[in-house]
Amino acid sequence: MRLFVAIDINKVGVEKLQNYLSNKFKFNSRNVKPIKKENLHITIKFLGEKTDIETKDIMSDLTRIRFDSFKILFDKIGVFPHMRSPRIIWLGLDDQSNKKLNDVYFQINDVLKKYDNVNDNSERKNSSGNPKFFPHLTIFRIHNNYKIPNFLSSPSDRLISEEEEVNTISLKKSTITSNGSVYSDLLYINATKRNAY
Repeated sequence: MRLFVAIDINKVGVEKLQNYLSNKFKFNSRNVKPIKKENLHITIKFLGEKTDIETKDIMSDLTRIRFDSFKILFDKIGVFPHMRSPRIIWLGLDDQSNKKLNDVYFQINDVLKKYDNVNDNSERKNSSGNPKFFPHLTIFRIHNNYKIPNFLSSPSDRLISEEEEVNTISLKKSTITSNGSVYSDLLYINATKRNAY
């Protein structure tokens, strides 16, 4: 089965931003398709195809993860790979949120590194030899080589201003269907300590 570790993002603010951008730039949903609310997530680690036995071992290893709940804030918007031929529109995190998420990423990466594909050369390394992690939230997928307006030159003042609390990390299974990918949760890793309000 096809596995990845992720944080679900269930913000009404993301949906509002999707609607705002769709209306402002007259996005056609056939060419610029918003990610459904139930599929919004930040991928922490993609594991690829794993056997049932490997999946059980991965679930067992992930129970060793310990983290306190933390807040993240989206303050950037961008496209991948570039404006000339974009495939996705994404939201990025502020520096403090990136640091918090990287702390969790390195712990998960360390626990699960034995499941990495040794022939996979796609993972970039930083100057210390550690893998780089660029957390982002995909909010649109772009099809048919559709050209979008260069809204990056005048960032929207409607970016999400509320913080998102991260209390849970999930091991997810991705199933490819004729209607796109369907995600199901196999394991929840809950924060050992939640913020008091």
